[in-house]
Amino acid sequence: ELQQTLLKDDQYIPDLPADDPDDLAPRATINASSELTDSPAANVVNGIARHRNGQTNQWASDPAQPLPQFLELSWPQSVNVSEIHLPLDTGFQRPMIRGPQPETIRDYDIQLRSGDNWHTVIRGRGNYQRKLRHPISPQPADALRLLVYSTNGDPCARLYEIRVY
Repeated sequence: ELQQTLLKDDQYIPDLPADDPDDLAPRATINASSELTDSPAANVVNGIARHRNGQTNQWASDPAQPLPQFLELSWPQSVNVSEIHLPLDTGFQRPMIRGPQPETIRDYDIQLRSGDNWHTVIRGRGNYQRKLRHPISPQPADALRLLVYSTNGDPCARLYEIRVY
């Protein structure tokens, strides 16, 4: 239980994937506007939020497709959403540079859909941090979409994990 709590808080424990029964994301169908062959959208629910053993363990959009790009989760039945976690890529696989890391998502929206209506619940602008935790007023949704408008320099939208509570 302690290890799973540490993983939820973005600690890294080698060879231990996240397994949180309260996380709604693994129950969703996952789609993306584009993806790289070695970084498919399904990676965001594999429980590993770092590069490991030659695996990227992240979703990365196709750099040949311009931003904005999106990642979408949909559920067969409505779920109640009250918090969204996004561990982002901050270049852990290379020596750090000063300032915002190019791989990190900078400007994004998080939208929820109920029926046919999408509405924006989070507008993130100017981000440079790795772990984003967004509590929201609890609300029903049958889909969630992360729209990535820009990064801090990389042409790909990159996301290690999404957790939905």
